[in-house]
Formats: sequence, C-alpha cells, structure tokens
Amino acid sequence: MFDGQPKMLSRSRRTIGLAVLLVVLIAGAVTAAIPPDPETHLVTLPSGRTIEVIQMGQDDAESWSLTYRTRLPMNDQSRLACEVEGIWKELVAQVDKAGTRKAVISPENFSIHLAFAGWRPVIFSHMSTGYIFKKDDAGKWAPPRSGPPPCRE
Repeated sequence: MFDGQPKMLSRSRRTIGLAVLLVVLIAGAVTAAIPPDPETHLVTLPSGRTIEVIQMGQDDAESWSLTYRTRLPMNDQSRLACEVEGIWKELVAQVDKAGTRKAVISPENFSIHLAFAGWRPVIFSHMSTGYIFKKDDAGKWAPPRSGPPPCRE
C-alpha cells in the first residue's frame, strides 16, 4: 500500500542503472568520435568486376595510385594480397598508359574494431595498407617487395 513516501531503490538496482547510463554515454561518445567513411565511387574493371574507389589516378610524373575499399579484414594478408594482385593485373595497362614508373595500390577497410591497451579501450577504423609496384629499367613491373606478404593461393 502506498503511504505517501517514495521507496528507495535498492543499492544493486541503482548500481545497475548507473552502469547502464555510463555504457550509453560512452557508446554515444565513441560513435561521435568515429570519422565518417570517405566517399567512394564504383569503377568497373575490364573483367566486369566493380570496386569501390576512394581515389585513383596519377599523383605525379613518377607515381600512380589507387585507394579502394575492401571488405577483407586487414589481418587476412594472404587474401588481401590476392585481391590486390587481381586488381593490379586488370589495371597495369592503364598505369602503363600513364607513363609512370611506380604504382601504389592501397586497400582500405572501413570496419570498426575495439581493442584494449591494458584497461584503456582503443578504437580502430579505416585501416589500410599499401602495395608498391615499381618498373625496372627494362620496362618490366616488379611485384611488391616490401609490405604485406605476397598472394599464396
């Protein structure tokens, strides 16, 4: 029966309520801190395959680059290398027409990953890597020598 006096919430209910409020506030702050995804546009490769391009073209007289969105995780380096190799095979003729001696292909993953550095949460987003292709003096493109491991299918 109601006696006109408000009942006090139990200590455990208040603790749970405060914990939920804290989680909601932290989630809101984290969401606000994540940068927006860069704009992409679809490019159809000669094979008919489409990729989401962030940036593509000649950077200067010596360099051409492609930055594109990948759905592969950055830690799956073998599959990532195979994806880049496939894209490179389709674009090498375009790079040759540009007359450059260096090309960089950079897959970027927009996924958000939470990790902990001790007790401190760290949010990773827009992870990227790069594959550098160089043309030798004989005019032949050499596969990337540095960076992630090569494709192994």
